[in-house]
Amino acid sequence: MKKLIFTMVVAACFAAAQAQTNEKRGSINLWGYVVDSFLQTGLDGAKVTLMTADSTVVDSIRTYPYDGNALFHFSLPAKTQNIILRAEQEGYETGYVSMKVRYYKREKEVYAPWINLKKRNSMLEQSLDEVVVTASKVQLVWHGDTLVYNADAFNVPQGSMLDGLIRQLPGVTLKDNGEILVNGRRVDYLTLNGTDFFKGNNRMMLDNLPYYTVKNIKVYDKSTDVSQFLGYDAEKKDYVMWY
Repeated sequence: MKKLIFTMVVAACFAAAQAQTNEKRGSINLWGYVVDSFLQTGLDGAKVTLMTADSTVVDSIRTYPYDGNALFHFSLPAKTQNIILRAEQEGYETGYVSMKVRYYKREKEVYAPWINLKKRNSMLEQSLDEVVVTASKVQLVWHGDTLVYNADAFNVPQGSMLDGLIRQLPGVTLKDNGEILVNGRRVDYLTLNGTDFFKGNNRMMLDNLPYYTVKNIKVYDKSTDVSQFLGYDAEKKDYVMWY
C-alpha cells in the first residue's frame, strides 16, 4: 500500500513539474505576409495553412489588412521545429514557404519570409475545353535538418536545364550570377552525388545539367573535409545543395 501511495505521489509531482515547464515555455508568435509577386501588394483574405515538416495540416487562417499589408499570425509551441506554410488566393497560384523555427527563451516573436503569389494566366484557363483533375504531389519535406524537394512535383518545360527547375522550388531564389538562396540563406555550393565537381561554379551545372536527370534535391549543412577528417566540427559547416 505504501509503495502504491509513493508511486502516486511521484506521478503527481512529475505531472505538476511538467505543467510548470510547459507554462514557462509558453508559445512562439509566428507572423508573416502574403503579397502579389509582381505588385508586392498585400492579398487580404488569402488562406494560409500551417503544416508540419511531413505536410500534416496543423491550422489555417485568413490574412487581414495591417499597415498597408496582408498579415497572418500563428501561435506555435515553444520549441525548435520545421514547418511549411501554404498560401492560397483565388486567381493566384498556390505558394509555399518552408522554414526552421528556432526556439530561444527570450525570443517570442518569429517572422516568416514573405509568401509571394503569382497570378494565374486567366486567358489560358478560358481556352481550356475541359478541366482535368489530377492528384497533387508533395513538393517538399523535412528529414531531420535536411530539406528535400521532390523534382517530380514540378512542371518544368521540355528541354529545360537545372536552372528551370531551381527557379520553381518554394522558398528558393536563383540570381543571374548563379547564386542560390534558400529562405534567404546563401547556398555555398552545389554537389552532384555529393561531390563538388565544379568548385563553386554554380552556373556550369545549372546551365548544362538537364532537369530530368534529377529526382530529389537536398539542402543541408555539410561538415567540411577538415571536420570530417578530425571527427568533429572544427570549422563552420557549409550550406550545400545536393543532386
